[in-house]
Amino acid sequence: MSRERYVIVGLAKTGTTAIAMTLRNTLRIQGFCMEPQNIAAVEAEPADRVVIKFLFDHWANRADELRDFLCDTSRGAAPTKIIVVRDPRDEAISRLYYFAYNYFSTRPTTDDDHAAWLEIFRRKEAAPQSVGLVEMQNELISRFGMGFLITREMYESFARFIDDILVSSGNPAYLLRYEDFVGQNIPPGPLQSLLSGSRNVGSAFRRVHRRGSSGDWHAFLTDDDLASLNGLCESYLRRFDYPFERITARANASDALSQTTGSNYVNGLITEARRDFRERDRIVSA
Repeated sequence: MSRERYVIVGLAKTGTTAIAMTLRNTLRIQGFCMEPQNIAAVEAEPADRVVIKFLFDHWANRADELRDFLCDTSRGAAPTKIIVVRDPRDEAISRLYYFAYNYFSTRPTTDDDHAAWLEIFRRKEAAPQSVGLVEMQNELISRFGMGFLITREMYESFARFIDDILVSSGNPAYLLRYEDFVGQNIPPGPLQSLLSGSRNVGSAFRRVHRRGSSGDWHAFLTDDDLASLNGLCESYLRRFDYPFERITARANASDALSQTTGSNYVNGLITEARRDFRERDRIVSA
C-alpha cells in the first residue's frame, strides 16, 4: 500500500510551519515529520498519511538528494508538494526576530546576554529610521559571534531547486507565495482546497507566529538596508516578481515596529528558549 505524503519545502521563516499545520488541519492528518535532517527520518515515520516539512537551508548542500526524494515514484505516487517562497526582505526581518530562540535554546547563557540582546531591538524601536537591519546583524555578530542573514548563493540555489521540481515533478507541485497565503489570495483550485482549513498552529508551535503579515520591510528597512538586500537577492526578487521599490504609504506604518511584536516578542522567545535549554540540560544530566 503506497503512503499518502504531502511535502512543504521552503527557506526558514517563510511560513512553512503555518502552511504545514494548515494542510494537516484541512486533511485531518496526524502524521507529521518536522524538518527531517535525512531521508531515513522520513521513511521511519510510521503513519500512512503524513505531512513532511523540509527547510531548504538544511538541504542546500544535498539538493539533488531532496529533489530525487520528492520526485520518486518507485514506491507509488510521488508526494504532493507545496514549494513556499516569501519576499526575502520580510524573511530577513523574521529571521532577525526569531534568531533569539535558536541562539538561547542551544547553549548556556546569562541574564546579561538576555539584556544585551534585547537592547539591540530596543535601540531599533527608539530610532527606527537610523538603526538598520544590517547594523543589527553586525551588533549580534560582534556581541554574540553569530548572524542571521543567509547568502546570495542560498537564494539562487533554492530558485534553481524550485525550477527543477516544477519541471520534473511526477505528482502535483504547487508554488505558493507566502503573501498569498497570509492574504488569503490563493487562486481557486486544488491548492486553495488543500489550505482551506484552520490555521491554528497549536501550542507547540505558537512561538513561531509573530505577526502573520507581509510587507513589513517597507517600514522596517533603512535605505541602506534596502539597497543591500536588493543587491543580495536581485535575481530571486526578479524570479518571483517581488518589487524593488518601497511603497511610501506602507513605509509610514508604525505597527511594523511595535514593541508587542518587537522587543516584547523577542523577550518572550529568550525566556522560553532559556527555559527549554535548562530543561534539556537537566534531563541529560539526570
